[in-house]
Amino acid sequence: MILIKRLEAWTFRYISKYWKIYLYSMEEKTKENSIHKLKTRTLMLSSILNKEKRTGHGFYVIHRLDYSTSGVLLVGLNKKAASEAAKLFEKRETQKFYIALVRGHIQDPGLDINIPIGEDGRPESANVKMCSAKHSYCVKPRPSRTRCLVLERGLHNGQPASKVLLAPLTGRRHQLRVHMYEIGNTIVGDYTYSNRRDLSPYRMFLHAIRLRVESKLETIDVNTEDPFTEQPPTNQWTSTSVLHRLPAAFDLMYSEDIDWTRISV
Repeated sequence: MILIKRLEAWTFRYISKYWKIYLYSMEEKTKENSIHKLKTRTLMLSSILNKEKRTGHGFYVIHRLDYSTSGVLLVGLNKKAASEAAKLFEKRETQKFYIALVRGHIQDPGLDINIPIGEDGRPESANVKMCSAKHSYCVKPRPSRTRCLVLERGLHNGQPASKVLLAPLTGRRHQLRVHMYEIGNTIVGDYTYSNRRDLSPYRMFLHAIRLRVESKLETIDVNTEDPFTEQPPTNQWTSTSVLHRLPAAFDLMYSEDIDWTRISV
């Protein structure tokens, strides 16, 4: 399902992206796996495209979400808006929040992970995986930093798991997935970074829950609901203890009120 919401001015729209949608496909004809789905399957967005014809598909994708990641995606309706927002993303002047279920119980209340990430140079992983500078096959690692706040501890399908709030302070490809793998708490359902072992969950449990962008054109602060609750039963999630609740947890991510455990190479 794709939900399109307008913001105050005629500058941006945000999309609540479903978790099984590619933004683009190398083959334009592969409509099920491309931005074409956003254009043709949502009447509200189609009406926007009829008014704004400055790009091939009528809008500008400002940032990306992985195929397996759901949540808030911002698009610009004109070149000026898109350029303004893109600069803020590039300068790391936005705030992005993700919610995830990860394997195991994280004992520290908050983690500040500072582990460089680069491309996985092994032939079998080319264009598929990233990796950390801990590995000899890591190509051109760049500084990468993530904050992780434990919201709840519990069980996923009877196995220890934690619900966490994640804030990427840099913007590397697969950053959250790589960092959680490196600390030993792989995201539930992450087939790629579980070394192809995590097959039973119906999806990868990573969701872009909130986005804050203060542009000159418009102040954007949008969020979606937590999809990883005990209902529906397909989530197979049972909470046994609560450490922090939303929305109060958002403010803690950029504060020093938490005793952050620093993790680096």
